[in-house]
Amino acid sequence: MRFYSRKNYIAISLLLLIAAINIFFFFKRNKFGTYKHYVSYDNLYSEKNNQPELRKRWNNTFRFNSIREKDSARKLAISKAGIILKDSSFQKMIKIAKWISNEFRGISKGQPIDSVLRLPMLQQYEATVKNQTPIWCGTYANMFLFFCKASNIETRIIEFFKPGDHHVINECYLPESKKWIAVDLTYNYIFFQDENYKLLNTLDVISAVDNNRSIYVNQVVSDSLVIKKISGNQIFWEKYLQFNPDIYYYKETNPAHIYTTKDKIKRYIFPVSHYSIFSTAKQSNIWFFIRTFFIYTLFLLIVYLLYRLFKGK
Repeated sequence: MRFYSRKNYIAISLLLLIAAINIFFFFKRNKFGTYKHYVSYDNLYSEKNNQPELRKRWNNTFRFNSIREKDSARKLAISKAGIILKDSSFQKMIKIAKWISNEFRGISKGQPIDSVLRLPMLQQYEATVKNQTPIWCGTYANMFLFFCKASNIETRIIEFFKPGDHHVINECYLPESKKWIAVDLTYNYIFFQDENYKLLNTLDVISAVDNNRSIYVNQVVSDSLVIKKISGNQIFWEKYLQFNPDIYYYKETNPAHIYTTKDKIKRYIFPVSHYSIFSTAKQSNIWFFIRTFFIYTLFLLIVYLLYRLFKGK
């Protein structure tokens, strides 16, 4: 073994150095080398990028634990929201939004209780309504996502940040109009329209806010939808958008899947992410590729030294 060490001194020394570099990157993994998948408006909203096969990338936004869970959620939505068979995706979306908005209206805003957040979604809904436990934007967004998905409405989670705070909303895909539309139940924004009553997605709304254009907001009042014209700087999003935040589009939201050891290793080694980012100031992924270079170099050095060890026997 001593002869082997002397003969492979350079390779062993390099191995130790590369191992130390990998250890550094591992402990600094949240600061250096997190892969970020950037997308454009066209990637997110153009018709060519929203063909049925391509929309499958959003299929795992929420994964039901069983067929029974999905069926129970669907039946509850039918019962509570009054969904009928002939309803379009748009009509079903509005009914679910009205139901959840009315159901949660009297519940105080605040940090949800951890024990409630750990419950399956149906039980979370029941506990929240029965015990009137605090809710925040994530509660609205996740409940809406859950019941829309159960009703076969393609829905995703979107998040934007300001220093020390963040806000979570939804988008639904309407196959009838081939459009994604923004929904924000926290502020009772069921959907948005421009001056020509064209339905708006999240980035359309943000563009209107940035340019202080008028927006028509559809909100629930009692059991009816009321349309209200507001200027861009009057929308509640403005307090977040003034910081020009990155917009996160989540492809996976369930922590039970995102934080498995297998998925964490996959994201650490390969250029994959459970979200896509729209940003006006894209950052480079150079640190991620530097980190992966050292990971692969370490692996190759180990293989080389093992080869040398067994060859010498």
